[in-house]
Amino acid sequence: MKKYAILTYIFNDYENVKEPLEISDNCEYVLITDDRNIKSDVWKIKYLPSDIEKLDGFTKTYYVKYHPFEFVSTDVVFVFDSSIQIKKSLDYIYYKFIESNCDICLSIHWAENTPFNEFKYWIRSRNYSYIQAVKNKLFLEKIGLKEDYKSYFEAGFKICKRNNVDSNLLNEFTYESLLKIGVDGNCDRLDQTIFAGYINVMFNNLKIYPVTHQIIQSDYLQFCKHKSNIPIYVKINYNNLWLFNKKIKVNIF
Repeated sequence: MKKYAILTYIFNDYENVKEPLEISDNCEYVLITDDRNIKSDVWKIKYLPSDIEKLDGFTKTYYVKYHPFEFVSTDVVFVFDSSIQIKKSLDYIYYKFIESNCDICLSIHWAENTPFNEFKYWIRSRNYSYIQAVKNKLFLEKIGLKEDYKSYFEAGFKICKRNNVDSNLLNEFTYESLLKIGVDGNCDRLDQTIFAGYINVMFNNLKIYPVTHQIIQSDYLQFCKHKSNIPIYVKINYNNLWLFNKKIKVNIF
């Protein structure tokens, strides 16, 4: 049996298929899509349940992100966006995560310290609805998250364990809440604010293995420009990374 899986997704022809540049015999590679024409020599192509496949692209994406073990056979899974190119085997990262005995690996946000700072950016740059921003913000306030509490995450990369009850509940709560504040039976577009809100308020007992955006601009993984293999890099201030209202040092790869 494989030791871990990599799970990614492409819906509504949003990305191209990025074949791993190096593969591992320890890894199960799974790609979820709604495109029956996608073929791959490495990725195991799978499809969504029919009732989910009829929903919009964000909802399909979030169903996969927050129900990862419906699609893989392993007890550990890397979940990340299909805009990320696999450059090397992830065995080393897998072993470091297992050795840590942590519950989940999360990427500390490299630019923002709190979910509340995200809304203006999304309205300005992502054509995000002001009404949805208000609903999302009110939800965070309702569950008890304070605006000045510094602890935020990027939801485009994580490592989960099948048998960890709390992280599985975190995923389920996030998905159901995105549906609740969404429109017409679809999820709200902005997921990582809700994800972070739950972690900080209800799941702050989780033992987190912290990384940051560096992991997807490393020798192992590379974040790329939309529908291309052109790398995108950001400058990270490693002295301004926060977890549970405390400055932290992250694991570097």
